[in-house]
Parts: sequence; C-alpha cells; structure tokens
Amino acid sequence: MIAVNANPLADKYIDQGVEKYDAEDYQGAMDDFNKAIEIISQKSYDTYTFRGIVRYQLEDYQGAITDYNNAIEIDPQDAYAYHFRGSARESVNDLEGAFNDWRKGADLSDKDAAEYLESKC
Repeated sequence: MIAVNANPLADKYIDQGVEKYDAEDYQGAMDDFNKAIEIISQKSYDTYTFRGIVRYQLEDYQGAITDYNNAIEIDPQDAYAYHFRGSARESVNDLEGAFNDWRKGADLSDKDAAEYLESKC
C-alpha cells in the first residue's frame, strides 16, 4: 500500500492508480487519481504528483505541470514534484524552468534531479 491519507476510500483509489500505472493503463490510473483527489478533503501533494506522472505519460505536459504546481504548493519540500515538473517543462521547451526545477529538486536531495542537471545542463 502506497497511500497514506486519512480516508481509506481515497487510499484505495491511489493504490489502484499506482497499480494501473505500473500496468501501463494510464487512463485507468488517471481516473483513479481523479477520484482520490475528489474524495480527499485536505489536498494530498503525493496524489497530485502521481497524477502529474500519469499526465506526463499521456503527453499532457501542461496538465502535468499544473499537478506538480499543486503538489509544490501543498508541500514545497516535495523534491520529486520539482524533478518531474522539470521534465514536463523540458517537454514544452521551457528549458530555463526545467533547469531551475532540477536544481531545486537536487537541493532537496533528489539524486535523479541532480543526475538530470549533470547530463542535460
């Protein structure tokens, strides 16, 4: 079980969404994450990050960026949201934004973001 929210039904949808993502059922994962976000009264940064990852896979880069923005607004220390938002920004040719996000992710101890900085910048 990945989810850590106070609502068991939301946790169920998050877990199902992760399973569907792993099975490359991106639309099914998106549906489950949408349901989880609707249920959770206190917004969950990790659910937005998960949904952003799915949107990225569906090539909805602007939607992914919006979800990562929401995750960062809820938890400004979410290194993964910065890392993934950097990749989405790179996909829409916002290279300066991508660099800044990877730098912030690396500063927050995300090793993958640090590797992106080394390899791409």
